[in-house]
Amino acid sequence: MKAKLFAAAAAAPAMLVWMALRTPQAARAQADESVIQLRIGVGFSDEAARSWEGRISVAGGQLAGIEGWRFSLEDRVEKDGTFRFQTRAASFGSQPRPPFPYPPAEWIDPNPRRPIPQGLILRVRGEGSRIGFTASSGEFEFRVSDVPLHRVVEVLGGNGRVERIANEVRLSEDGWADDEPAVAIGPQGERWVAWLSYQGQGDYVAVSDGGQPVRVTDKGDHNGPAITVDPRGWVHVAYSEKVGDEYHLYMTTRALGRWTQARRMSPPGTSNLHPRLAADGKGRIALVWQALRDGQSVILMRLFDGRAWGEAVQLNEDQGNAWSPAAAFGGGKLWIAWDSYSSGAYQIYAREAGGPVERVTAGGSFSVRPSVAAAADGTPVVAWEESDGLWGKDYAFLVDRRGTSLYKNRRIRVGYREGSQWRELPGDTAQSVPAELRRFVQQPQIALDDASGALLMAFRCRTSAGTARVDQWASQGRWESFLTRWQGDRWATATPLPHSTGRNSMRVSLAAAKNVAHLVWTTDGRPWQETAYGDLDIYAARLTTAGGAHPLRGGKAITAPPAEAARTPANYHQDGAGTRVGFAVRPGRP
Repeated sequence: MKAKLFAAAAAAPAMLVWMALRTPQAARAQADESVIQLRIGVGFSDEAARSWEGRISVAGGQLAGIEGWRFSLEDRVEKDGTFRFQTRAASFGSQPRPPFPYPPAEWIDPNPRRPIPQGLILRVRGEGSRIGFTASSGEFEFRVSDVPLHRVVEVLGGNGRVERIANEVRLSEDGWADDEPAVAIGPQGERWVAWLSYQGQGDYVAVSDGGQPVRVTDKGDHNGPAITVDPRGWVHVAYSEKVGDEYHLYMTTRALGRWTQARRMSPPGTSNLHPRLAADGKGRIALVWQALRDGQSVILMRLFDGRAWGEAVQLNEDQGNAWSPAAAFGGGKLWIAWDSYSSGAYQIYAREAGGPVERVTAGGSFSVRPSVAAAADGTPVVAWEESDGLWGKDYAFLVDRRGTSLYKNRRIRVGYREGSQWRELPGDTAQSVPAELRRFVQQPQIALDDASGALLMAFRCRTSAGTARVDQWASQGRWESFLTRWQGDRWATATPLPHSTGRNSMRVSLAAAKNVAHLVWTTDGRPWQETAYGDLDIYAARLTTAGGAHPLRGGKAITAPPAEAARTPANYHQDGAGTRVGFAVRPGRP
């Protein structure tokens, strides 16, 4: 089974090898579409800890479930809606509060322990139902229909917040450590998800369409998978696997209800990581990845034209290390984006397949981890993560802070191509989250819905840390995932994704089609204010994208130098910032 994978699979089913360790006969894991999930938080403006004891009431609907948000110790909630919890003061926060804003005017905050907001997560049936919150420290009521997605309703004079959140479902199984998910949508709107699943000193690539996960590899050392679905409903999964001293890319395909034997996709003499897949819905598929060649990191691509896979071609043309590829089809065009250190600072580059390399970003900021989407007319949109200039250089305690420390801050920027000019969308993504969370907004994933035209963005954000010092050292950080959408001049209020708390490198994956956004994400299962990981699990949710498209327009031009003007710095190989750590430690792995 070599070049003509599809033709061979269709003509000779006997060549297909069933590799699943389990047959997916379990019921589909689907969220109850009749249930609306809401989060009620209190204590946002308190200056002292406070007791909250009372009851939730639902008029004109049904309370289908209730749980605590940030509960600990003696906090309790019952199925009938009664609750008792105590907000507590502790070291907390993504950045110091006024009068010690970031960067602080003094080294010592005299009040490092502050009350931490807590609350409840409700599962309710009935869009028109009315919710009552009656407690010892305050009461209020609201109608569910007045709390749509992407809106926060303030109550109790701003001390409380109510918001609608995604209605999630768990895809992973007990007893496995699951991480690095990727999602794709089939021609009938079906959701397919691939992820790494670890157990017994080895990991597997798992795949699920909502049923019991199928493990399509043997036990091994694998890197995060990618997934896509072609017009016939055939599911393609690419992943990196360690073979000897090298990592190589492999692909397996689910055709005619069975998985093919994996075939190697990467050339010899390289190590290959971080695969990404994109499909145009007409039979073409792009596989892009990061490869290590002769001591340099490069971006490679292979294209499937509907009949056979082409040879691997290199996309970046400079001598700087290139990282984090992303690819998307739209309007008959294929766009690829990546980041590169060729100018002496990580910058974003993009190219249309068959076209020249274009530098998207300008200046010397730390610009990394792009995500790309393409509109129906072929217009590319690129989102990326950014920090300040001179990142990773010459920063130390009690010396001139010429550079930017590794995790001083994070922000997201979004650009689109208007004619031959890259422009930045005018809205600030950080404005979509509360002010206290805006210091670390990162890891964007964007998608354009082919039906509604909606531009969506999922991202990660550090929401708390046990310790966050003014010298930018922090510990016990927690990151959570959010979803926002472009509103024409701004990004909508971000919707939290429940059970998404985890480490910095955990990711959220996003795909959109037929007026529906599908999201999958990981959690490390840490109980609130504890440091030990629990179960690493995969969750998924679907949200409507209806509401009309908003045009890509406005914003300032990004005047970046031509890509060919980039020259590798003379001290490139001695520059510490030029060597980026590209792995994550997962619990249980040696």
